[in-house]
Amino acid sequence: MSHTPGPWRIYVGARDETIQVGTADLNGDGDYIAEIYDERNARLITAAPDLLEALLLLVRPSSLLTIGPKERVLNVARAAIAKATGTA
Repeated sequence: MSHTPGPWRIYVGARDETIQVGTADLNGDGDYIAEIYDERNARLITAAPDLLEALLLLVRPSSLLTIGPKERVLNVARAAIAKATGTA
């Protein structure tokens, strides 16, 4: 499985009222992921790498053995949910 690694960010598009999602840093270097017209969908798309990380942590048996990893899984999952819902 391969995808553009995160973090992904939201940028106001140059054309119309589009929202762009990508990995660009402050210098503008990075990958373009998508161009979207709905901010809620853009937030969900930018949270995808974080949601994937939370799920990968959750399904790893070793992540569930001690309190520390459980807390990490919960923290990553909560942050991803906040990012996806715009409450971050």
